[in-house]
Amino acid sequence: QKTIALRDIKEGDTLNIKLEKILRDIVRYKLSYRLVSPAVSQELRFRDKNISVSFVVGEQGFEMQFENLSPYDVKILWNRAEYTDVNKQMHRLMHSGVRFPDRNNPIPDQFVLSRSAVQENVIPISNVYMLPQRKGYDIRPLFPLESDVAAGLKGKTVVLFIPVEINRQIIPYNFKVEITDTVKETIKE
Repeated sequence: QKTIALRDIKEGDTLNIKLEKILRDIVRYKLSYRLVSPAVSQELRFRDKNISVSFVVGEQGFEMQFENLSPYDVKILWNRAEYTDVNKQMHRLMHSGVRFPDRNNPIPDQFVLSRSAVQENVIPISNVYMLPQRKGYDIRPLFPLESDVAAGLKGKTVVLFIPVEINRQIIPYNFKVEITDTVKETIKE
């Protein structure tokens, strides 16, 4: 190996250069969750006489399976839905049926027919942002999984407030999710 300053390279000189990839460790955290309210569930599931809901926490949002168990059609009132993050900050929610450019507009109610189900990806609107260089959109992660900040998330909670209307009655569901564990993983790049 030899180090040469660029100014010392003369016109017409030939150099053989070998580039080597510098290996580094990537730190990433894996989080575990449980539903603590309106009922405790390790599987993030809730069921009452009207609805059955389950969540899977993803990197950028929540995958929600929503089933209407009632004899009436149900309206999910998305325009009133909110996400409360680990810092107790509230954010409006959107679902996968909303186009990113329309995210700041009023979000229409979603009808779920009696005895039927819908599956939606649910994300905080404030996590969606424009990438001018790509002329497209991207979504910020829910949690800083590639930073040691994630280690301090154990025991913190987030809340998905999803109000539904059944037979002209509004039921405010607050799904409180607790981060039960943070495990540090090291990946070689």
